[in-house]
Amino acid sequence: MNSLLKTLEDPIEKHREITINILEKILDEINFEDKINLSMLIISIISRLNKIPFPETSEELRLKLVNLFKKILKKYPNEIKPQISDLAKMLGIILKDQFPEIKVQVSILISDLSKIMKDDLGNYAKQIIESICLNMKHQHNKIRKISITSLIDLLLCNEAGNLIDECIPSFNAVANDKNKDTRKIFLNKIAELLKKLNSIYLKKYEGKLFVLLLTGISDEDEDNQKLAKNLIEEVGENIYKLNVELNKNN
Repeated sequence: MNSLLKTLEDPIEKHREITINILEKILDEINFEDKINLSMLIISIISRLNKIPFPETSEELRLKLVNLFKKILKKYPNEIKPQISDLAKMLGIILKDQFPEIKVQVSILISDLSKIMKDDLGNYAKQIIESICLNMKHQHNKIRKISITSLIDLLLCNEAGNLIDECIPSFNAVANDKNKDTRKIFLNKIAELLKKLNSIYLKKYEGKLFVLLLTGISDEDEDNQKLAKNLIEEVGENIYKLNVELNKNN
């Protein structure tokens, strides 16, 4: 494995591509009995994507490395935890890649990580959130949409809720996005945040988040207006039930 991983640094792009293809095949067909080798693979991928200029100079190969990491997460989620600090740093950096498809796939990776590592990722979320907020201003609708989704998923990780204030300017911008489907996704994800957010953070940020949901009532798209009204009703009922439960316990 050592020799194979060293080839990821080979100056010839074709050699690096063949190496990544081999690693993909290994992950698909073989179970890693030796966790040291798997750890070395994780560290090697991170090291190719964790600074600018990127050590991996080919954008196509950077994308393949991101997708390779997604395979590792799906098959060996527990083996990623020891590298979570370096991984979070890498995610914050690779989100700045100018290649649109990398931004999309990294955002999907962040959403997956947020669900699988909910108890761990939030402590390292700050740099990731800063980069996602930048991508929420991107010219491509697809990137703005997936960025909204990954940001809310990340904010629902334990300890990440204390970073909501840093997201409010980006939320305000997206609430007035020129694309109606982007605004629709935003309304749904803000409602999800209000429904699922830890009660400590909900108490702190409920007002600011609810105002964002209220913007949908005046949306120029009639369907978004209806959606906003339904979501406001659902969120209101959810918050009422939560407050009743909290009062019972006090």
